[in-house]
Amino acid sequence: DWSIYGADDPVVTAHVAAAPGTPVPFTTGRAAPGGLGLEAGVALSRIPGREGGLWRAAALRLPGRHNLANAIAASGVAMSLGAHPAGMARAVAAFQAGPHRLAPVGEVRGVAFVNDSKATNPHAAARALAAFPRVVWIAGGRNKGLDFDDLVAGAVGRMVGVVLVGEAAEELMAALDRAGFPGPVVRAASVGEAVTVGFGLAEPGDTVLLAPACASQDQFADYAERGAAFEAAVERLAARHRHDPGGGDDRGRS
Repeated sequence: DWSIYGADDPVVTAHVAAAPGTPVPFTTGRAAPGGLGLEAGVALSRIPGREGGLWRAAALRLPGRHNLANAIAASGVAMSLGAHPAGMARAVAAFQAGPHRLAPVGEVRGVAFVNDSKATNPHAAARALAAFPRVVWIAGGRNKGLDFDDLVAGAVGRMVGVVLVGEAAEELMAALDRAGFPGPVVRAASVGEAVTVGFGLAEPGDTVLLAPACASQDQFADYAERGAAFEAAVERLAARHRHDPGGGDDRGRS
């Protein structure tokens, strides 16, 4: 009965007229009449007969504007099936992403580590990078035959350093050069080494983000194995700092 569509995507909106059912646009901006949106930190509905607030954006524990959009879209589906806003609010607050999907791993000396090994293409990596204000980006692996230029150009302003691994390192480095990224850019032989190098490039408040933009099969069986290697390396780094709380900082050393 409803066609719930992303109002911010011009390709999608071009097909709305041919879609069956009542069109229901969703956005992370102000809700259009008959649609869903986000206003003053509250997801709300302007669908006739179902107007009102649904849940507070602060309750969603997933980073990134794209995850807010996902939750708003899911709320539209729930509404079409008769869900009550109170139930949506409980579901939003309780929801946790699956493993290796923008998963917080830990914090060492004020530097956060996030595992998004599932970001195996440039589009997914771009969404991950956009979720944080200052990022040391760990990227690379086996390219799926895709272009990195748009990804890099869109993220230059929030990257404070890049650590490259795997087969696609040279392609990524070339894209960084074309985008005018001033660096630093460092090559690492493994994901474990990349964690140590990334920590050395980061400052307190930064995020070291594994969002490879590539497949993992050059070094791993799959993205889950790659993500597990990242998490294990972060745990080793954290353990070193627990055992040496007063000094021995790894920054600047690999």
